[in-house]
Amino acid sequence: MQACLDSYQAQGIDLSAYNSVENAEDVNSIRETLGYDKIFYYGESYGTLLGQYLLRSHPEILDGIILDGIAPATAARWTDVTNIPESFGRVFNACAADEACNALYPDLEAKLAKAMAALKANPASFTLSDGKGGGVDLKVDDTLAMNALFLNLYLSGGFASIPDIVTKLSEGDYTPLNATIPFYFANSSVARGMHLAIACSDDPVGSVDDLNLDVADAYKALILDDADSYLTACPMLGVPHMPDSSDELVKSDVPALLLQGGLDPATPVEGGNNVQTGLPNSYNIVVPAGSHIQSNSDCILNIMAAFMADPRAEPDTSCIDQSIKFALPQTVTIKNPDTGTAISMDLPAGFVPAGDNAWYNGQYQVYLFAFDSAKSVDQVAEESAAPLPVKLDVTDGPVIAGYPTKAVIGDLEVQGKRIGVNIYAFGDDKGVYKIVFNLADSAQIEAFRAKDVPALLETVKVGGQ
Repeated sequence: MQACLDSYQAQGIDLSAYNSVENAEDVNSIRETLGYDKIFYYGESYGTLLGQYLLRSHPEILDGIILDGIAPATAARWTDVTNIPESFGRVFNACAADEACNALYPDLEAKLAKAMAALKANPASFTLSDGKGGGVDLKVDDTLAMNALFLNLYLSGGFASIPDIVTKLSEGDYTPLNATIPFYFANSSVARGMHLAIACSDDPVGSVDDLNLDVADAYKALILDDADSYLTACPMLGVPHMPDSSDELVKSDVPALLLQGGLDPATPVEGGNNVQTGLPNSYNIVVPAGSHIQSNSDCILNIMAAFMADPRAEPDTSCIDQSIKFALPQTVTIKNPDTGTAISMDLPAGFVPAGDNAWYNGQYQVYLFAFDSAKSVDQVAEESAAPLPVKLDVTDGPVIAGYPTKAVIGDLEVQGKRIGVNIYAFGDDKGVYKIVFNLADSAQIEAFRAKDVPALLETVKVGGQ
């Protein structure tokens, strides 16, 4: 951190000039430079805080404002925006309210406490894939495990796997962490110096005493880890603090569309609800199963477009899915609409849809296809192998659902990462079927092929009318 700050200073960069007041002025300067009279502003995450500063300083330039994943300006400390125990609690409560989820995964709070206590007392050995065919040996303690879980909540639909992951961690199975630990160590696209300058000037975290540690033990390590960079950086940056008025509720009659995720771990609904109290011409939309940002769905994009077409018309929210679906054990089926031929597979808990024919569990993808009999099994296998960036041979594969198969099995190198591919084609008198497995976690490919693939193939059924 100090080396980073020294580098900035040597370049003549004054971090005290980076704050939300200056950023709001930059937004207006961009508007002027582009020659616009008025604009619609869209901000997500920190961008929602910036949007509130823009409402303060330049409401006259706004036809409307859209805030997505809302950080309230009224927060006095950056760490006050997020409530980590409540973020997990919302998911646990939603599972408890779902009969099927609760039956499979009862007492999630107790399981989390058990898992984190064990990792705090005795960190587990864990090999993390390096994405290039090797692995990095780690000791996973409660801090790292909780970060991995919290990152899972950030992913769109990531909450769905939390009950299964917490249960596995409580049983000493740490393999699900492969999916999210890499994000913790990855280089972030966040402009870290600017972020810290903004947080330390407007909402500084002065000491551990500023944190709410009156929570269950399982959450304390993550709360402290989340606050650590601010506790470390703010005294080092020494940027001047903005006045207390910066934390006042923003009030404006500019039309506003507020977008919130009911399961948002970073900017919970309470913060957006707080912001709405100062915006009388606002529409507050909550997506029950939504995570941190909502604009990744066609439904929300259409709502945004309608708002910009007429910012004072109440939006039609009928497209929003009101349910909260967990990743439970399931039988998935793909059916050919022309012939009625179908292939099904039993997937264990943790899988969520990843497309029309695909499912993903954070570690690997499964694809199922059902064709008519116009193509032969050999044709389907050859056509599957042809576009791969590495030449893989078509060989005889295992018997699946009682039928001999053709297989294409091997590893690909994609953007410096090793990806394991298993493709199987087979047929009956009604049609031809294809199964594809993709695994990008190179440290787990061999174990996946030896254990997971055979177990999944045992559950395959085909048929139709």
